[in-house]
Amino acid sequence: MKNGVKGITCKPGDRQALISGSMLGFAIFILLGNLPAKAQGLSTYDRGSGATRGIELAGLYGWQFGGSLGAAAGEVSIKDSDSWGVELDISVPGEIQAVMLYYRQDSRLELQENMTGSKSALFDMSVNYFQVGGMKGVREGNIMPFGLFTLGATLFDPKGSDIDSEWLFSVNLGLGVKIYASERVGLRLQANLLLPIQWAGGGLWCSSGSGCSVSMSGGSAILQGFAGGGLFIVI
Repeated sequence: MKNGVKGITCKPGDRQALISGSMLGFAIFILLGNLPAKAQGLSTYDRGSGATRGIELAGLYGWQFGGSLGAAAGEVSIKDSDSWGVELDISVPGEIQAVMLYYRQDSRLELQENMTGSKSALFDMSVNYFQVGGMKGVREGNIMPFGLFTLGATLFDPKGSDIDSEWLFSVNLGLGVKIYASERVGLRLQANLLLPIQWAGGGLWCSSGSGCSVSMSGGSAILQGFAGGGLFIVI
């Protein structure tokens, strides 16, 4: 165990890291193994069924917010900030696309004290989402509303040599719309609900002594939201 900043230490949460890492690795292995078969012979757009075909690569940018936890000294929160991501959508039969994504937020952890109400910065950090799942949408003309559901792992990565990173299992729910400017290029707008989850009791960053502590009980979640958009191309 390494010492933390301002009395915060990190317990790596080996059980959660094992669950998250195993699930993510297995899902990525399955998707990558089937990528050539899914992509082969698919046209860009099936006008008869209204379904999109092919492989879409999207770059996303937006605003990520939320992410608060109760602490002994007050409320610990991830500062709202901009974030970016990349996503690969692979068409499969029907109106479904398999999804592989990475989202990243560079921010900092802050503490708002119960006694004084004052807020102070603890340390810089990044929040990284590694997810696989599915997207369902129905294209009408050049517009395709969609719903998104993915599972995977989230890495909370403090920027300090004396603080350990933490992995948690996470879920991502999203709603959005794709606007096709052509059969190869389009605009995408969306909103996401991001839920890193800790199944067992413990702590994300736990303190010893009189320092700040973050306690999490079984089944607790760190709720974050994302709103933004970007461009995509059909490969």
